[in-house]
Amino acid sequence: EQARITVLNGTFAGALASTTQDYLKNQGANVIATGDGEKVTYTRVIDYTGNPYTLRYLVDLMKITPYSIFSEYDPTSQVDVVVLLGDDWAGNNPMP
Repeated sequence: EQARITVLNGTFAGALASTTQDYLKNQGANVIATGDGEKVTYTRVIDYTGNPYTLRYLVDLMKITPYSIFSEYDPTSQVDVVVLLGDDWAGNNPMP
């Protein structure tokens, strides 16, 4: 699908979005941007343009519960998928 992914840091952990971007890119994901997001306890994935294979890939890779996937269809969105990193990812992830 080559979905355009943005990774947002929803924690107080510094540089989490950029290190996660590097990790996801090394795993083959098309991460085009990073930034800060609202503070959250659990990681969320928001799909704006309908990317079931990318969602499944992220759920499996990041061990995200499928209940943390949200669809907010917007065909004019500049990004296909947003990953909002939560404290769960900051405290337990496979990144080196």
